Amino acid sequence: MQLPIFKRKAVERLWQIASNRPESYAEKEFVPDGESIKDDELQVVPDVNFDPKLFEQLVLPDPERSVGDSDAENALILFQELKGMSPKIARDERVWCALSHLHGKAFIWQRHIKGTPEEKVSRALQTRYFCRANGKDRGFERDNALSRLWWWAFVANRVKSLTHAEALKTLLESTD
Repeated sequence: MQLPIFKRKAVERLWQIASNRPESYAEKEFVPDGESIKDDELQVVPDVNFDPKLFEQLVLPDPERSVGDSDAENALILFQELKGMSPKIARDERVWCALSHLHGKAFIWQRHIKGTPEEKVSRALQTRYFCRANGKDRGFERDNALSRLWWWAFVANRVKSLTHAEALKTLLESTD
């Protein structure tokens, strides 16, 4: 399947929902022609393909392993599955917003939102489903639940003295 990308108006509409009606995220299915995504707001990025089932492979932290270990495994999976992704494409919020809402919603909800106090859910949604919640340019590398995994894997892939998996584990072993 080709990589989805939202038009800017879809991202803005979803930002408003996350800001003003965060309770709707729990049950909402974000699908084209649904309440939130219209067919004319969705495009694809040519030359970047992925299997949407990759999100079923992502693992959640558990008591038996550290958050860093599960993040390293997930980063490797996401990076390898997003074939053809370039850093230029990876710096476009519309791509990560589309992937987060259309394919990664369940993972993001379980990993980052579930259990968040009600008064903080809106902020958590803005941080994990979008790339601009903190008003700084680090939302891609730090905040969005999926883009940060990809960027960690991109950086770790440049390490020549370790395998990709070892470099990711080293990078993420002490994350908070």
